[in-house]
Amino acid sequence: MVEDILVLKNVTKSIGERNILTDVSFTLKKGETLGYLGPNGAGKTTTIRIILDLLKPTSGNAFLFDKKASEADRRRVGVVLENAGFYDNLSAEVNLSYYSRIYNIRDKEGRVKELLEFMNLWDRRNDKVGTFSKGMRQKLAIAKSLLHDPELLIFDEITSGLDPEARIIVREAIMKLENLEKTILLSSHDLEEIQKIATQIIILKKGRIIVNDSLGNLRSRHNVPLFEVSVDKLAVTEKILSRLGFVSDFKAATANRLLITLKSYENAPDLLEVLIKEGVKVFSSSIIQSSLEEVYLDIIREDKKKVEAAVDVTK
Repeated sequence: MVEDILVLKNVTKSIGERNILTDVSFTLKKGETLGYLGPNGAGKTTTIRIILDLLKPTSGNAFLFDKKASEADRRRVGVVLENAGFYDNLSAEVNLSYYSRIYNIRDKEGRVKELLEFMNLWDRRNDKVGTFSKGMRQKLAIAKSLLHDPELLIFDEITSGLDPEARIIVREAIMKLENLEKTILLSSHDLEEIQKIATQIIILKKGRIIVNDSLGNLRSRHNVPLFEVSVDKLAVTEKILSRLGFVSDFKAATANRLLITLKSYENAPDLLEVLIKEGVKVFSSSIIQSSLEEVYLDIIREDKKKVEAAVDVTK
């Protein structure tokens, strides 16, 4: 049986008349990577503060390792928040050595060396952290969170404000953690990054969960069957498409390339068969998977319709 590392049960946090979180419940099992998604102000950081017992919920409970957050051993948790707390005038190695003393690690030198090598920072160990790029600082922050070999890692907006190159560096660093079999909660509003890392997705909107599912399930339910073909006869192809019942929509992307919305991905072979029989040369074809951003927008639209329908019923 897979161990429950983190459990939230009906967590609500209110400040005055305003609900920051409303009835938030989810479970994070050992070895999972949870993408905790939502726009700024959705309640992601508030959730993390409650998990770490830095903030008390108005109602409900957070449990770590089968104990209430207030009673759990937080040495089993590693955290990267917005401010990693590094001393910019000290080297990477000295910074990690300092924190290893706080964690009372026995083989401090060996552990620091191990993590700097793991994060591909050993060659920069003597450089002052103040000279590091944002991506390198975040890699060092991940190394710091791993010093005491925690079972659960919590990263809050770890790629926020990074340029594309730095995001790739940090993403690759997080993906390396799979080798360590860590359980990860990754809070972010960066949909593109999350879809490359997370196995489980929670979408938070105005303090309430509107989605809690695997990325695969989300894509299968919200994926638009989009098919791309490159052909020699664009006008002829468009006429053929207009009479096919399994084609919902199509549009020309370039002089010889079409984006076609099918009723189902299962219709893709039928489409190619028809085009070839009609004498159209198909140079290339491919299925286009919806990005997590497209799935997210689709979910938000659905949720908005549900809210509007509920309002109409109460009128």
